[in-house]
Amino acid sequence: MENELLLKHITTIHEESRGTYGWPRVHAELTLGL
Repeated sequence: MENELLLKHITTIHEESRGTYGWPRVHAELTLGL
């Protein structure tokens, strides 16, 4: 359940960046809660 929510957040961040964000920026966004 927790992994599914995390995957949803990662997918959303990646899609909103039009696929340009790599793992460092996605990690930063998740950490900052943006």
